[in-house]
Amino acid sequence: RNKFCDYVFNYGGFDYCYRFSYISSTKESGIFKNMATVDQLFCQNYAVSEWPVASSVTFRNEAEFRFVRKIYRIFDRAVSIDRSTPLLIGLTLKNDTFKWADGSSFKYAGFLSAKVADTLMEYSGDDCRRFFLYRVPTSSMSL
Repeated sequence: RNKFCDYVFNYGGFDYCYRFSYISSTKESGIFKNMATVDQLFCQNYAVSEWPVASSVTFRNEAEFRFVRKIYRIFDRAVSIDRSTPLLIGLTLKNDTFKWADGSSFKYAGFLSAKVADTLMEYSGDDCRRFFLYRVPTSSMSL
């Protein structure tokens, strides 16, 4: 574990680093009133920070999804009292084809249930934008 990682998941002999960040959309600053600008701010912060590489999460298999779901629950309980916090993931959908932002192949779709798939937001263009899962599967949804 290095200074950038809050959680580490080992897959295929590689350690993947996970860290959750939270941006409140209720801040007074005008930049927090538009989701596109919040997303840009989020990405810019990572681009100029000391982080070696930061990208949105991908789910390569069920074990990784279960790991992320577990640490998301811990994070979500800390920042949200009455509703789930949207989880930014690195998924894009173009021409009915899903792709991960980090170039990983889209082989595992177990997290895309009917209850989740309809909550994806699509962004287009070259901006640093990703999909959100707005009802992240927690205890109410089982795998």
